[in-house]
Amino acid sequence: MVLQIAGGLSDDLLTEIVRLWDHNKKPLYVAPSMNPSVWNSPLIEQQRQKCVDELGITIIAPSDTGEMAEPSEISYTVKISNDQFWDYPYC
Repeated sequence: MVLQIAGGLSDDLLTEIVRLWDHNKKPLYVAPSMNPSVWNSPLIEQQRQKCVDELGITIIAPSDTGEMAEPSEISYTVKISNDQFWDYPYC
């Protein structure tokens, strides 16, 4: 999905929503599951950086075994990021 988002490919509802999202008004988070060797490949690193720099997407890295990050880690990242984005210390 990271490659689809970075490449502008919108072939399903999820990637279409991501491409149309107003990143200046609402933050967007992606928490993929991905094989560690794929996650660390130069191509994926480049595409991840494009998603972060150009689209403002916060990418939550998968675990060391390639599974999606734990819900508690995702929740914590979203909370911290939203506090900074919205500048509300107690949401």
